[in-house]
Amino acid sequence: MQVERGFTDNWLQPTGEQENLMRQYAGCKRFVWNRALSIEQARYRRGEKKQLGQFAMMRQLTMWRNNPDPHSDFLKDAPVHALQCVLYHTIHSHVVAPSGVDLICRRTVRSVYEDRSK
Repeated sequence: MQVERGFTDNWLQPTGEQENLMRQYAGCKRFVWNRALSIEQARYRRGEKKQLGQFAMMRQLTMWRNNPDPHSDFLKDAPVHALQCVLYHTIHSHVVAPSGVDLICRRTVRSVYEDRSK
């Protein structure tokens, strides 16, 4: 019987400055997620059943980045593509219907996680 063994290598050993940048980017992504989620929750509480939409939310992100507000001034330093990905996931995380059907891809959510070796 042949035993296959894997090994791990600690290839990701960031310097102090790199680790600090990664933490800042993660904080920026968390801030954008929470702010977008609060906007959508406020809209839902007001009775607006339709979401704001991907492009309108991207415009909001541009305003957050360019606004001289001290609460969101740090977003200028973060890469915009990572923040846009967060908004994309925030918007599309609410699209999955209760029946388990992903309305974007029109497939069951369970099929994404099934074993593909069968």
